[in-house]
Amino acid sequence: IRYTFQDDDNTEEEMIMHVFWVDLKKNNTNDQGVVNDQVVGCDEITPEWYEDIQSIPLDNMFADDSLWLTTLLSSPVPVEIHGSYHFQRNCQETNTILHYYLDIQPKRPNLEQKLFHALHDKVNSPSIKEFKESYAF
Repeated sequence: IRYTFQDDDNTEEEMIMHVFWVDLKKNNTNDQGVVNDQVVGCDEITPEWYEDIQSIPLDNMFADDSLWLTTLLSSPVPVEIHGSYHFQRNCQETNTILHYYLDIQPKRPNLEQKLFHALHDKVNSPSIKEFKESYAF
């Protein structure tokens, strides 16, 4: 998602955000099937968990979050999000989007993923990590 911010001198600053969705239950189990739900934050964000979408404090977040985040979280399938938001001056205080574009599409598997599943869906197969280690792409 591309963000632009109008400054006081009528110049624009730009920021690009990459969004990654991870299914912890599917991708983060140990050999005994126990889910490791320990997600570590960084300097910019501390992860927080909510029971449902309605519990997320969207009124304390940037205005764009109510548009893309709720769609991402409510989608039954993984999605690709492409978009841009242009915020008014002093967006930290005003939190006003002047205009935006948002395109959300179901995520399509790439060639490597299609090949992996075509070869391994019907047999006891290695993980995608093991597959990548065996076949360099």
